[in-house]
Amino acid sequence: MKKRTQLETEDSKKPEPTSVPKVPVKSVVRTPNVLLAPKTEESSWNIAFIVVVLLSFITRFYKIGEPDQVVFDEVHFGKFASYYLRRTFYFDVHPPLGRLLIALIGYLIGYDGHFDFENIGDSYIDNKVPYIKLRAGVALFGALIPPVVFLIMKNMKFALPTTILVSAMTIFDIGLVTQGRLILLDNMLILFCFCTILFWVKFWNQRKNPFTPKWWIYLALSGLFLGCTLGVKMVGLLIVALIGIATLVDLWGLLDINRKPYPISMNRFWKHFGARALCLIALPVTLYLSFFAIHFHILKYSGPGDGFMSPRFQRTLQGSEIVKLSVAVPYYANITIKHKDTDVYLHSHPHRYPLRYKDQRVSSQGQQVTGYPYADDNNIWSIEPIDTNISDKSRVVIPKPHRKFPDKMVSYVQVGDLVRLRHIKTNSYLITHDVASPLMSTNMEMTTQDKSKDPNRYEETLWRVEILAGGDKTGVIRSRGQHLRFVNFVHNVAIYSHISKLPDWAFKQQEVNGEKKIIDRLNVWTIETVQHETIVDEAETAAEEAEELKKILPKVKKMNFFSKYFELQGVMLSQNNALTKPHPYQSRPESWPFLTRGISFWENKDTEQQIYLLGNPFSYFISIVAFMTYCAIWIVDRLMDHRGIHQLYSKVRLWWDRTAGFLFIGYLLHYLPFFIMGRSLFLHHYLPASIFGFMCTGGLIEFLCVYVFSSEKDARESITVKDDKVIHQAKVPKYYWILVAVLSLIVFGVFIYFSPLVYGLKFKSHERLLARKWLSTWDLQFTG
Repeated sequence: MKKRTQLETEDSKKPEPTSVPKVPVKSVVRTPNVLLAPKTEESSWNIAFIVVVLLSFITRFYKIGEPDQVVFDEVHFGKFASYYLRRTFYFDVHPPLGRLLIALIGYLIGYDGHFDFENIGDSYIDNKVPYIKLRAGVALFGALIPPVVFLIMKNMKFALPTTILVSAMTIFDIGLVTQGRLILLDNMLILFCFCTILFWVKFWNQRKNPFTPKWWIYLALSGLFLGCTLGVKMVGLLIVALIGIATLVDLWGLLDINRKPYPISMNRFWKHFGARALCLIALPVTLYLSFFAIHFHILKYSGPGDGFMSPRFQRTLQGSEIVKLSVAVPYYANITIKHKDTDVYLHSHPHRYPLRYKDQRVSSQGQQVTGYPYADDNNIWSIEPIDTNISDKSRVVIPKPHRKFPDKMVSYVQVGDLVRLRHIKTNSYLITHDVASPLMSTNMEMTTQDKSKDPNRYEETLWRVEILAGGDKTGVIRSRGQHLRFVNFVHNVAIYSHISKLPDWAFKQQEVNGEKKIIDRLNVWTIETVQHETIVDEAETAAEEAEELKKILPKVKKMNFFSKYFELQGVMLSQNNALTKPHPYQSRPESWPFLTRGISFWENKDTEQQIYLLGNPFSYFISIVAFMTYCAIWIVDRLMDHRGIHQLYSKVRLWWDRTAGFLFIGYLLHYLPFFIMGRSLFLHHYLPASIFGFMCTGGLIEFLCVYVFSSEKDARESITVKDDKVIHQAKVPKYYWILVAVLSLIVFGVFIYFSPLVYGLKFKSHERLLARKWLSTWDLQFTG
């Protein structure tokens, strides 16, 4: 009972602050409340911060108008801003916040979105695009990254020289500056990511003052920037993971019954839990969804992104072809069938599968059925009803006189009908059978069968027309307006296609086969065009007939926000995973820390100017060394602790777990997940991890110079009390300032050396360009 009373009254019973007695240094260092705070005048910090801000803005805004042409992914993100300003629907694999901010910049400077950013090298001047203002607006986000990193280091109680070194590595990083002055998303992603870290650290520093205004503000700002980071790119989930781990560790400590100086009650714990759930879950999720709500509100007109979305979604867009050109599909119409995911047409031609494939599997030597991306007569199929005299497996189709042409009998394909698909050019019917497909031994070969051959296989030519979830299950099939599956009646496999190409014997066309897994996104098709005597210019000719059809067609319902959001989010994820097409400048994560590949952003063949993204080789090199040293110290420390040797414990453990450990986990979380990603990857994906690496490097150098190699007397000058915290003020040795100055100058010198590749400047001679190619794997332009 006495213990319970102590728990319940912990708010009213706080220990009185007392002076700190003179105790041995080692015992103080072992105290969990000790913070390592190097002693430096505040004015020095302020001056250093101003210098960091100035240098950051200078490097990002220098020659921001050059080149006056479209550079790298400005092709995409400039174009998306134009679509926003024209309110035209488009599709991208990233969440919308970053693109919304670029569009907002365009709106504020008076840009009307007339330019489409079609190709790298297109002239901004000729097309009258206010590109300098657009770039400047985006560069503002990039220029704020080093100051935010500076504040993170300061709030994590690192020494001023350490903070200066890490800021220099961030200011003069070639990759960060190259990205930071162009119309790209990474500026916003990285800034929001490290703003999240900054306010989380500030929140952590207020942990002794829970539920105070500052505590709430920093916690809420952490959640706000968490939502913003995720709203720019899906890799924002990595910072969500980092903050999630830190929060769990924080809550676990609060739950500890042996917590010092006293435990908290469960009621108090649930208040802590609720505050974090509100600010770190509810707030970011609400923000993330709100970005999509704004996205849907702005993009109300039909545009180039329509084809990625379901017909139901497309009908919500003004001017959609689904509404204007969709027609009911009559039997005996000539149609083309298009694959939703890869945009190829169902195609066939007289050429045959080879008897044996390279792996010695045997084919049927039947007529090839493939996917072909271009308009062609071999894409045309006639959709026909089954002959009920041969098979009674489907409804009886009874043609009726056409209202406008009474002498013409017409009937319409309905959902669930069994149909036959006759290839017009070869007069043969689409079938599948129990023979393995050329590229996928688990799937069935797709071929055709001549009308006169083997009437016993008639039912293998029957295909059930199914409509995807969300569509009407009993209505008439319409062109363009529905996503369909064609499922074989006998074998119960769906017509399937994927991006893999067949060999030369099939002219490198895309494979089509039969997939046993019916519900698969690669089984989805649409009827693209319809040719029939009752249809002219892709429109039903008889108004009366159209009115009659409206009675049996499903009514289009307005989609609510969550229906649209979940559909778009699903398409974003699937299309992002499908970004596997090889790119000449893609690279794998294992090469990023060693900087073995860069990315060519832009080139001018006449003057041999170019922009080539790299990191700062010196910064990356010392980061690798620091990483290996960190791992070595971690292993040695754990082994010694396990053997009861605590010599390093007082100097390492607290710094390790609360500061360097947090940054190290941040680095790993922003680097290792890329190893399991199947999509194409590039060096710029490493930029957030590289900043964590710079901070880890600075922290390790400070630890070695200030807390290991210095004498205990010099490193620990005094112990004071401030705000109920025991603060350990360390005396920074002079040689550490000299070391930081030397390292910072080298970082700056390397940046200047490679600056022509950052700003697209002209080299004085070809030899000077060749001299920048330090590695043979750096595929700089004009270097052979």
